[in-house]
Amino acid sequence: MHLYLFCLIVGGGLLLLSLLGQDLHAESDHELPGLGEAASFLSLRTLVNVMAFFGLGGVAAHYINLSGSAQLVFALLCGLLVGAISAFTMHLARQRGNLHTQAAPLVGRVGKVLIVSQADQPGKLELIVAGQYEQLLFKSQEPVQLGDEVLIIAEQQGILEVSRWQ
Repeated sequence: MHLYLFCLIVGGGLLLLSLLGQDLHAESDHELPGLGEAASFLSLRTLVNVMAFFGLGGVAAHYINLSGSAQLVFALLCGLLVGAISAFTMHLARQRGNLHTQAAPLVGRVGKVLIVSQADQPGKLELIVAGQYEQLLFKSQEPVQLGDEVLIIAEQQGILEVSRWQ
């Protein structure tokens, strides 16, 4: 029981931190080198998921009064099943380039002016980010008109710097 509780607390704590935005293992989500295709599904995120759900399965099995070996089998099934699902989804995300959840880089993208900027007021442009239309604030050193296509050249404090797209 102590092993299951330890795994639940440590793995669950790391998983909870990850869900709350403190992605402690984002840089470790790459495939492990030199281990072949079968082991390429492993990542720190997968191991944390296995640990957390192994602990949860073991604690749950203890509270439904399964025998010691049945607790171990139940805990292993829970951990390995969730780990396999996690590894598979991360592998698919890596293949499709959708691994990072932070904002996509906007510099170099082209948008369309919706509201022209005036004096000290930023304008608004529309562009497609991750398959969805986004409307963002912008400023421009050169005059732009409603409907013009503009190239994003910089971003500072949430306001884009653009130039007319030729």
